[in-house]
Formats: sequence, structure tokens, C-alpha cells
Amino acid sequence: MVYPYNLVDGGGGIGTYSVPADYTIPWISVETTSLTAIKIIIKHPTAAPGSFGGAITSYTFNDPDFVFPVSGDTVVVSTDRTTITKSGLIPGTLYSIRVRAHSGASQSGTYGPYITDTFKMPASSTATGIGSTATTVLVPPGSTADEPGATSTSKVNTGNSTLGEEQGESSTTQVATGSSYATSGNRSVAKSLFKVNNTNPDPAEYSIATKNTGISTSYTHYSFGTAMFFQSKVSGVDAAGGIGFFTDALGTSGYYVLMQTTSNLSKNSDQEVKILKVVNKKVVKLNDSQENNPLKTLTGIIGATSYKVDIKVKIASGVRVIDVYINNFKISAIDTDSTTSTDPVDKVLPVTPHISLCATKGEANYDYVYAMPLEETQYNLGIMQNVYNGQFNDTILNFLYGDKVLSNFNKTTLKNGYLEEFGTVARELRKVSIKYESRPGYPLYPSLGINKFVNVLGSRLTSFGAEIYLINNAGTYVPLDDSSIHSFSVIGNYLVTSGQHEYKDSTINEYTSPEPVVFESKWIQKESDAKSISTWIKDLWSKQQSVVSMQVFANPLISVGDIVTVNYPSNNLDGTKKFVVMNVSNSFNQGLETSITARTL
Repeated sequence: MVYPYNLVDGGGGIGTYSVPADYTIPWISVETTSLTAIKIIIKHPTAAPGSFGGAITSYTFNDPDFVFPVSGDTVVVSTDRTTITKSGLIPGTLYSIRVRAHSGASQSGTYGPYITDTFKMPASSTATGIGSTATTVLVPPGSTADEPGATSTSKVNTGNSTLGEEQGESSTTQVATGSSYATSGNRSVAKSLFKVNNTNPDPAEYSIATKNTGISTSYTHYSFGTAMFFQSKVSGVDAAGGIGFFTDALGTSGYYVLMQTTSNLSKNSDQEVKILKVVNKKVVKLNDSQENNPLKTLTGIIGATSYKVDIKVKIASGVRVIDVYINNFKISAIDTDSTTSTDPVDKVLPVTPHISLCATKGEANYDYVYAMPLEETQYNLGIMQNVYNGQFNDTILNFLYGDKVLSNFNKTTLKNGYLEEFGTVARELRKVSIKYESRPGYPLYPSLGINKFVNVLGSRLTSFGAEIYLINNAGTYVPLDDSSIHSFSVIGNYLVTSGQHEYKDSTINEYTSPEPVVFESKWIQKESDAKSISTWIKDLWSKQQSVVSMQVFANPLISVGDIVTVNYPSNNLDGTKKFVVMNVSNSFNQGLETSITARTL
């Protein structure tokens, strides 16, 4: 009888069955930490490894492997994984990696199979910048303009910029650029947009502009948003881009809301809007509310149309609830931790202050971008944005600029959130103090009429005037009151003198002799007040008043208005009833005497 080799002991006899040690590495993850450095996270196999072997190369693998890691690498070993930090890599270079575990040190003993991966190092790009659209925007009547013949005050922008970077300036040439510019006799303002371009034919190549917003990462509710559109072309628009949140410093990990034009779809099953999770450049599409439901699928993304993207995020342990509003069309997705896998791809992403704007194909244009933490009550109020009500909804404006109003405009930064606009006109926050035409008044609320591009942040209304805090919500010049279509007023009622109203109280019964008491006052404006005063007067007069005149021992301390009690049982006065002194006189007749006149209260 022939036995398998693993059932035969060294002496030739029949031995016991032994399971070979498992040195298979479950997964590796390559995390880009800079343009030239990475972190390689190796999940330990079932059998504890004694060493690793492998290689990283931009060419093809050549045996034998070098000892992995090599000298100069930073190594951190934990209970279930080893993290190796490598530096000196070349930006923009495609690398291949293979790793296997050995039972002994220095690549000795039994070893498991290779696990392989490829990754490309990010590289700096000049594909971002600020430029202007071809459309000018409304300017207010009577706006300041250069005098005829004067030199334009604007300057040309030079170079490209990344998100949040200052543009270079040159004062030698006066031309119309992405910034606002003046022309003789009037001012023309062009809308500026942040542009992200991606001309690489490789669909896996993305252009990303990142920004550290500095917002707190300790909240459980967040809001992010932007306004974007794709340039229109005669032959169709093949473009895609979006916004990312909770990204790393390079944008290689994070959650992304990706929009692509309908003409850019490669197959019918693809979607115009997708919610993605990117983990170390590995893209995972999250299942959302559009899945297999045409009624809840957003379609028809075209060029030359502005799309407002507002995102709400709710944070819980192992859960990320994401609600996306594209021009008020809601798409929802949930990302949860896997209970069976430790691979970073199967785990929710951590909260970070970084956001990203990206273009996956063609050119994506952005008007502004914001990020802010929310209280739970603010989150529950919702952030749905009416596309006809200016750039930002009330929640964003109140949260970002409310502190400025409370601090009387002494704060120069937005403490609670982050907002960056790429337009050429500064957003105005104005305090307006007015007096009513006729005073006093009974104000109800300030009114902007049909003007949807101005928001009231706060108001203080009194009977004689009002203080109102207004903010421009259009990103360009907007008339507040032009005595035509746009109006600004305080709605309420004036307090005016009305006709005399007589309230006559009925007698108690038919046997009561009425006592005419007339009380007139222009300050009594309600019938209920008149009834209250009438009742008060009746209560006082219904009580029997007693008046006593007394001659007492001399007491020069008693004066008019004092409260006294009288104990004189012969006249049914037991000392409990109180009297107010009405008159005091002193006389001298064989001694000082004091005469008092008092009545009951």
C-alpha cells in the first residue's frame, strides 16, 4: 500500500496527518502619503511570518527578490499587520509590487504565494486654474466705473493655480481676463470659475485639486457642496467631474460624488451620477437609491447648465449615511463596515477636513465650494436648495455668517465652516438701519419682495425703527431696492388714533344706586384692559370706608400717609383694621395734643 508523503514519518512507519502552515497573505494596501512616498500595509497570514520577500519595480520583476523591506524603509509591526513606509519614488510613475511571507528570517524556510498589485504615483498638474465665462453679469445702476479715458484698474492673471492658491499678477498689460475688469464709462464683470482639466485618454487617470478646510472632525453631521457645470460644445459634451469629501491630502482616498454628461456614458447601464468610495486609488461604487429604479435615477446631465451639488453626511460607528442633492434631486447611499473583512476597502473612511474637486474626463467648472460641520438639529432641518433662491440655502448662510452678526462684524474668519468662492465680486454682508415713515408702529417682519438673491440673516424690530442684517446670495451685484421690481420694506401696522370707544359697566343689581365714575385714557387700547380697570375700581368702592377722628396723646412722629391701627372696643375697633392717616394737627392746651383723621384701606 502506498501512502501519501505527508502520512509517512521519518522512520518509514505510518504517522499522523499534519496540515501545512498557511502563509497566504490575505491582502495588501498601498497608501500614497506624498508625491514620492507610500505606505504598504501587509495583512499577516494565518501562520505568523518570520520575514517578507518581494519587490517594487517600474519595470518587470527579476528573480531573486530582495529582502523586503529594504534598508531605509520604516517598519511598524502590529498584532495582525506590518506597515512599511517607502520613500524616493518617482511622481507619475506606474509601479508593480509583489510580496510573499516566509516562515523564517531573511526569506528562509517555507513561504506562501505572491500577492501582487499595481499603483501609480500622483504628480503635480497645471490643469487647474481660474478663468472666466463668456457671459457678463448684471451691474447695479449708478455703479462706480472708470472715468472716460482712464486706464483700466484690473490686472492680468498669469499662471495656473490649485484650489485655494493665490493667482499671480502682472501690472504691465491691461486686458480682459478671468478677474473683473473695467472699461471706459461702465464696469463689466465676468463670472470666474475654478477649472479642472483632464485631457489624459486613460479613463483611470483623474485630475484632482485638494484643500484642507480646517473644519472640525469631531462632529457627527456634515454638509458639503459646490455648483458646477460643463462647457457646451456643438458636437456634444464628453466631460465628467465631481466633489470629494473626507479625502486624504492627495485625494487618493475619500468619498466622491461623480457627475458625467449623458453623452459621456459608455454603456446604457452606466449612471450620470454615482457615489464612489476611493481607497488608496481603488474605486468602489456604493449602491444608492437609483439602483434598479428608473423613477429615482437622475438623467440628462448636459453642458452649459449649472448643477448645485449639496451633500449631507451622518456619521455613526462603522456607518456613513450620505444624501446627495443635485438641483434638489435626492440620491442616498450608505457605507458600512464589513464584519468579515479587515481590508481597508471594506471599511468606512475616517472623517478628515480635506475636500477635493476632480475631473475624470474633459473639463469641469466650479463656482464655489463649502464644507461645514452641523449640529443634529441643523442636519434635521435639511439643506435642500431651491435653484431659484441664490447660491446658498438659509442653513449654510446662517451657520457660516451668523457669528459675524453676533460679534458685530469683528470676526474676520468663518469659525464654524469653510467657504471658498471663485467669483470676482466680494460677498457683501450689510447692516441696514431704518426709521419708519410714521411712528410708532407694530412691525411684523422684513420683506424682500420677489428678490430671491438677498437673504435676511437677522433683524431687530422696534416700534420706531429696525436694524436688519442682509447678505448677498447671488455672487454678483444685486439691487436691494430699485423702486421698480425689487423692493425692501418692513411689513407691519401703524399705531393710529381711533375713534372713542365707550365701555359701560352694568350695575350689580336693580336695587343698587349707580355711582357714575368716568375714566378716560388714550393708552387703553383693548376692551379687556378697560374691563380690568373697571373691576378694580368697583372692588375698591364696594368696600365700606370708615373715617375716624381722634385726639391722642402728643406724638410729633405721626405724619400724613402713615398706616396705623386703632384699638377702641367701644366703637368695634379691635386693632386689626388698618387706617391711613389723612390729616394731622398739633395744638397746645394745657399741654401738647395731637388730632388725627384717618380712613380705612
